[in-house]
Amino acid sequence: MAWTLNAGDRHLEFGSSLTGLGLMTTPEVRATLERDSYRNPRSDGRRLGRGYRAGQVVSLQVEARPDHRPLDEVWRELLAVWRADGVRERPGGYATLTADSGRTAYGLPAELDPDQQHHLYQVDRAGLEFECMDDLWYGPTENTTVRFSVPETGGLTFPAEAPFTFDSGPVQRNGVLVVGGDTLTGPRFVIHGPVLNPVVEVRGVGTLRFDVDLAYDQVLIAGTRWWERWTVRDGAPVPGVLSPQGDRLADMQLGPGSYEVVLTGYDPSGTGYLDVQVEPAFTSP
Repeated sequence: MAWTLNAGDRHLEFGSSLTGLGLMTTPEVRATLERDSYRNPRSDGRRLGRGYRAGQVVSLQVEARPDHRPLDEVWRELLAVWRADGVRERPGGYATLTADSGRTAYGLPAELDPDQQHHLYQVDRAGLEFECMDDLWYGPTENTTVRFSVPETGGLTFPAEAPFTFDSGPVQRNGVLVVGGDTLTGPRFVIHGPVLNPVVEVRGVGTLRFDVDLAYDQVLIAGTRWWERWTVRDGAPVPGVLSPQGDRLADMQLGPGSYEVVLTGYDPSGTGYLDVQVEPAFTSP
């Protein structure tokens, strides 16, 4: 299986004879730890501060050959796709680099160091660097659906005043979420209406409360990874819907294991539901 770059609507495969781009060596992954450390004044030793993981850098040495297409065509495609114009010019845009294992890193193509000294022999080479947003690799998305149960109905208890309500009020439903990988990852919570003031609780982790009224055809998405900690309704940002009475998006990081997810809200129709989308995180490609 080849390594693959996806940048917007364009992609490249490295290590596939059909594309004419081969990998000369195994890609190198470099990750660093940054510390708030300082020397003890007028004494021996060093005080170690908190450590922060910088985004990793993936280096690829590629070779272009005219296996199935002219060499110049292969080379031009490499230069054009590596520019990643479709994503780098968009605020918050990113590309993905997928290893031959199927795990993916998020970031942007950076350096391209061309070497065309063997062009006359129908070989062009280049050193590539892909800068990642973090130091992790992510597996395919795993989706868990939690649905509302249909509220019970019944008669009236007198004395009663109009308007009369025939449903049982807020309803809830539990689901089991299994997270793979070998380190913490940030889930994405996708709430499908109709529902008033939904609450998502991951037992033992935290609770998100939303002050929002979703119609039957509306969807609210809450991302929790550090580069997508936002709430979006039908594709448009909706700041302020996350209630301060609940936890923060940053608090909802999940390690490998099994979790109970509770969805609560007011939905007399019983048709609203929650999708929990998780990409398991790994420390190696």
